[in-house]
Parts: sequence; structure tokens; C-alpha cells
Amino acid sequence: MTTLTDYIRNEFDAIWNANDPEAVLARFADDAVVQSVPPLPGGPEAFRGKGEIRGFVQMLIPNFHVESKNFAESGDTVTWYATVSSDTIRGQFGADSLSADCEAVIQNGKVKLFKPVFTQASLAKLQASAAKQLA
Repeated sequence: MTTLTDYIRNEFDAIWNANDPEAVLARFADDAVVQSVPPLPGGPEAFRGKGEIRGFVQMLIPNFHVESKNFAESGDTVTWYATVSSDTIRGQFGADSLSADCEAVIQNGKVKLFKPVFTQASLAKLQASAAKQLA
């Protein structure tokens, strides 16, 4: 049986890195929730269901790359540290990459909840970008 860590490392991360939005969406449950903490600038508190998650994925996917490490599992939840980059992160958010402590709840082989919590360094990058855009 595949562990949750293997699932995230070998399947979830791999499909994001393949830049295939439909493959990413296929890994989410129909009623899944994606909740960035804090929300991405201009984004909602949470993306609920595949329709909203599709928008989240399509926003981030152009030239998306993720590197994950430091996995831990407890029941149906896996946590890990990820560093991500994409055209959107570089262009819209003005950062080469962002890092987050991530949590996913996996049920019946699908992601039910995905919650990236941005690190302080990433928050500083986002705040600096927002300040530049206001100036």
C-alpha cells in the first residue's frame, strides 16, 4: 500500500510539476477545499469544490514547480514543507518562489483538504510585492 507521504511526493507533486491542470484536479475530491493561509493577494479565503479549485490551479500552473520535503503522517493527514515557483508567482506576486508548511487530508485516494500556510519569509515577499503595486 502506498503511504500518504508517497502519494504526495510521487503523485500529487509530480502532476503539479507536469503542469497538467486536469490531472491535478483529478486528485481532488468533488467537495475538496483549498485554503491558503493567508489567502493569496486578491484571492478568496478558500477555494471550495472542483470549480473554484480549477481557477486556483489554472492561476498557478503555468511553469509551476514544487519541491517538497520533511513529511509527517498522522491518520489521513500528511504535512510537509514545500517551495513553489511559477510564472504567476514571479509575475503577479513578484517573487522567485514561495514556501509553505502544507497539510493535506486524503480520503478514498483523493485530496479532501489542502492547506498551504506561507512561511514568514514568503509573507514578507508578498507584502513587499503588494506595497510596490500600490506605489
